Amino acid sequence: MTETKELFEVTRWAMIASGIWRLEIPKANSMIKKLYFLYSIVTQIIFDTSIIMFNMEFIKLYGVHTDQAIENLSRMIFVLLLIVKFSICQTTEMKTLLRKALEGERKIFTSNSKTIINIYSTHAWYFKMLILAMAVATFMLAVYLSEIGISEAYEFHKTHQDFNGSVEAAFPVALWYPFDRNQHFIFVLCHQTLEICLTGLYTVSVNAFTNSMMIYLRAELKILQYCFKHFGNYRIKPDIFDGENVSLYLLKMFGRQHQRLIIWTEDLNSTFQKLIFLEYGVASLLLAAVIFQIFAGIRVIFNSIYFVLVSCQLMALAWNANEILIQSENLASALYNSNWYDQNQRTKVLVRIIMLRCQKPLTISIGPFGAMTTNAVLSRFKLAYSYLSVMSPGSK
Repeated sequence: MTETKELFEVTRWAMIASGIWRLEIPKANSMIKKLYFLYSIVTQIIFDTSIIMFNMEFIKLYGVHTDQAIENLSRMIFVLLLIVKFSICQTTEMKTLLRKALEGERKIFTSNSKTIINIYSTHAWYFKMLILAMAVATFMLAVYLSEIGISEAYEFHKTHQDFNGSVEAAFPVALWYPFDRNQHFIFVLCHQTLEICLTGLYTVSVNAFTNSMMIYLRAELKILQYCFKHFGNYRIKPDIFDGENVSLYLLKMFGRQHQRLIIWTEDLNSTFQKLIFLEYGVASLLLAAVIFQIFAGIRVIFNSIYFVLVSCQLMALAWNANEILIQSENLASALYNSNWYDQNQRTKVLVRIIMLRCQKPLTISIGPFGAMTTNAVLSRFKLAYSYLSVMSPGSK
């Protein structure tokens, strides 16, 4: 029996855990739905206010503690980008796309072809391994940052027993508070631990959402390649089609499926464009700020892991987007490798029409910067190096 793996299962539960899931919650009664809505609103308000706190702290540090100001800036950029991304994930357009993808997944699992189900399940397994790796790295980073804060706080306690001194306690994140942080030490530490946990949850859920949508499209294109290649080998009772050629009927059906994928990709681009553009546009500045902190000796272990995590997230996004382009280009080859030469004239004409349509590959757009590919991301790393050169003291 063919084992089926749902691609969107991890995405669903990750987004529910972070409070940004906007479709139906499985087996949830009205009370659970109300509590979930309250949880979603409260956590997002708490997290959104951190931008103001980051900004106020940056103004306070700027020109006084340059290294700390740059560290604060890199965190602020990451959090701001994350807020924009999970806000986009909750839009009506994204909900519509996700609902269509879930319906497409259900249709795949009702297929009589074990090969088709295996193709989809393989992509689902790849997605789960990718998100699992990202989730483990993200929460290891969160735990490590929290541990740094607690250990530094403990050392502060031993050195400064009264909180009325001029020296401020060390905290995991540089946030501004409208009160004396020393006098409300426990509250600040708990608040920052909550912020770190929410950052981890939002990061995992947004990455799960974006990558699952792209990998779903990859899987659909791979399945369509299989269908195109074997359209002439299906054996179905001819009376179902009222005398129409079976191969011609199936090719028309697969051609319509290709057209639906083109439309779905256009819809995906129109909604993903802002998200991808932000990820692409801010990546260089964020990476440069993190590298600067590593070279400056600021939390070297944390920032090194942080740099690797951000780089891997960006590369995973680019890799999956690049695979969509490649798999859509392979559709024409799959159709050419079928037994089209054994078909009747009408079928051969339709084969040529579909192959012409396949000449324009499907791509994930970065707005005015063109298609999202691995080469586009490599250019971000080069630009990050340029930013680093400008920010380095030796460049002045």
